[in-house]
Amino acid sequence: MTKHLVTGVKPYDFVDENGQRLQGVKLYYLGNHLENDARAKGYFPLNLSLLGDHAHKFVSVPGVYDLEFTMTPDKYGKPQIKLHDVSFIDSVELPAI
Repeated sequence: MTKHLVTGVKPYDFVDENGQRLQGVKLYYLGNHLENDARAKGYFPLNLSLLGDHAHKFVSVPGVYDLEFTMTPDKYGKPQIKLHDVSFIDSVELPAI
């Protein structure tokens, strides 16, 4: 697992155009790769939609978490990133802007 700063968790629950109920959470986090070149500097936000009831796994946001990702192929063979496991490490206090 690798450490990431989770900056936001937004649950969703709606019925799509086919009448299927979709329930999950949108996860916003900073990756562990620091950009530092002539064109870009810093950490850039990532987001991932997780189907199912995962919001309870994020006990303190913002916070540092170990996130374990797996890759599985979609029906066309393209890799799909999935969150496999979550472990809370520590809370983070961000300054008010």
